[in-house]
Amino acid sequence: MSRQRKPKHPGGRPAVFGPRQNLIAVRVDDRMYDELETHAEAAGLPLALYCMLRLAELHDLEIPERERQDRQQQLPLGAA
Repeated sequence: MSRQRKPKHPGGRPAVFGPRQNLIAVRVDDRMYDELETHAEAAGLPLALYCMLRLAELHDLEIPERERQDRQQQLPLGAA
């Protein structure tokens, strides 16, 4: 007779990490990848940053400027 094992993580994944997000894996073909690289080069940006900015633009999301965040972190509290 086989015994049923006791689960290592009672409640499973949702209990430990929360429910799974609804994500879609995006795979691009070579032609699209080359086109994205060309546009990124023309904009003077790395490919990943270019893609992130384009996606944000298409979905009406605002990405805060990195320099502005760095300056805010350097300012002492109460100064603005």
